Amino acid sequence: MHMIDINIFKKQSGTSLIEVLIAVLVVTVGLLGLAALQTQSLKSNHSSFIRSNVTHMGYDLGERMRLFEAEALNGEFNTGSARLTTWQNRLTDIVGNGVTATVAQNGNAFTISIQWSESRGRIQGPQAGANENVTFSYILEL
Repeated sequence: MHMIDINIFKKQSGTSLIEVLIAVLVVTVGLLGLAALQTQSLKSNHSSFIRSNVTHMGYDLGERMRLFEAEALNGEFNTGSARLTTWQNRLTDIVGNGVTATVAQNGNAFTISIQWSESRGRIQGPQAGANENVTFSYILEL
């Protein structure tokens, strides 16, 4: 009769617990990375949403000026006018506080400039400013 030594089956003890702890650590780091990626994605989407709305509103003002060409040439859309103030209130409702718009007239040419802060939607690099301002400019000739 042959006897089998039971001790040969107990070569390793406790390594499975270390392997489980390492696996949990790897999964945790992966989930934290996924959460950070989701946060950056939301910031990028918000920035894109603001830029799209600002562009749309800039072209909207330009089309209003084309529609009321005589009034635009008389300065009724220039900075400080009632028409621009009404439009800018609508812009603030869509984009949020901190957005400013100016219209500069040079003869039949108008420059529409819209400036806003991207502090909420901007992906910050190590040297980026916290309140980076972005400007959209649109030149219109009537």
